[in-house]
Amino acid sequence: MATTRREFLKKMTASWHLVPRVVRYPINTIGATAGIYSAIAGLTDLGVKIAVETRDLPYKEDGLAVLVSYGTDAILDTALKHPGKLFLPAYIGSIELAFEQRANIVKTAATKQDFLDVLVDDSIQNIVLFGHGSWGSWLATDELVKTNDLYKYRFHLYDAEAKKKQRRNYKTGFLKRGILVRHTCGLNQMVEKAYFKSSEKDWNEFTTIAHSLSKIVSSISNGKIKVNTGMQSSSTYEREGERESIQINYDFYTDDMTRDDKNRERVVINSPADVNLFHEQLITELTARDKPLNDNWKEKITDYINEIKKYIDKHYIVGPWENEVLGRPFYRREQIRGWAEVTTPLHFLLNPLGNK
Repeated sequence: MATTRREFLKKMTASWHLVPRVVRYPINTIGATAGIYSAIAGLTDLGVKIAVETRDLPYKEDGLAVLVSYGTDAILDTALKHPGKLFLPAYIGSIELAFEQRANIVKTAATKQDFLDVLVDDSIQNIVLFGHGSWGSWLATDELVKTNDLYKYRFHLYDAEAKKKQRRNYKTGFLKRGILVRHTCGLNQMVEKAYFKSSEKDWNEFTTIAHSLSKIVSSISNGKIKVNTGMQSSSTYEREGERESIQINYDFYTDDMTRDDKNRERVVINSPADVNLFHEQLITELTARDKPLNDNWKEKITDYINEIKKYIDKHYIVGPWENEVLGRPFYRREQIRGWAEVTTPLHFLLNPLGNK
């Protein structure tokens, strides 16, 4: 795998004196478009040097893919378009040096589908994304790709395999073995938010309580009313041993509806106070469709509601929330690298493995 940054820079600078001065000392010109233009143009010579260094690198079983997006929304990109082509050989070579292997796939003008394809390609375990982006997104040539898109894609893959009776483990069945490096900006990493956080053990106990409540509701309504409980999947972390989510959902639906039916009624719990709303809604739903509840049923429902309140009170947090980083859930958090700041191509050239 990748060398240390010190070793990588040593390889990169083996013939540093051959590289134009404007590339070696870009700091004085980085603020001006003309300076950046000249610096990138000067990378032609550096690209030749790196090509010599990488020509004997092997292709490895855990392959490497580099996806370069031409998605653009900045005026400066127009000025950099042509010299950017001169930047690519040095850029690709620097990545290969860092990974100590040749790239199996190099895609320019890479699209969202190109990214999805390499995610499910078992011969590709390491991926580098270049272009505009943030902590949780990458602007592909054709459209913006967000973390939520990857969660939806994994669900689609899992669902398709399940229908063929080839079901694999939902959490680990699609995990990559290598790393994903985000060569993008990394803004919007942290936000202030109210959310729920619990251990996997506590979450399992909570779902057991919720399932018991659902059985009672079904029994009272003679199967006419069901309650589905879950964390909002698009905002839920699936870290090892813990769960984090911005909300917990309770869906009410009748026996002639599906869980995806638009007519279902949803109660969203974003805070402890919302549990009372859920309790009131539940009683209303039951009494509206059946005879008045006797005290025994009411007491049982109240007992379960109180257990739910205990869970909510214990695991409700208001504070810094780290947005889900792009690459989840196909990579574990520790397998994803990049930056949490505004970046330039020089960041990626001189430190291909990122710093975060």
